[in-house]
Amino acid sequence: WGRFEPHESIAERMVATVNARVAENPGQTLVFVSHGGPVAECLNALSGGKLSTGCGGMTAMSILKAAPGGGWDVLLANDS
Repeated sequence: WGRFEPHESIAERMVATVNARVAENPGQTLVFVSHGGPVAECLNALSGGKLSTGCGGMTAMSILKAAPGGGWDVLLANDS
């Protein structure tokens, strides 16, 4: 215990994965599944800090859509 991956590293790793898969599958709907902590860090990063990392419970769904010109629009956040 006490030797966990830093939050910043989690967010960077998760966002890199999302961006890579989106680039590989243009125009497709993708589903990403992970543990709550990494998902929260990723959503917070993709939303530009608009989504809190402390909400969503044990199971929650969020929907993001690629925004024109880059970035992400949050359509649904932590619906549990």
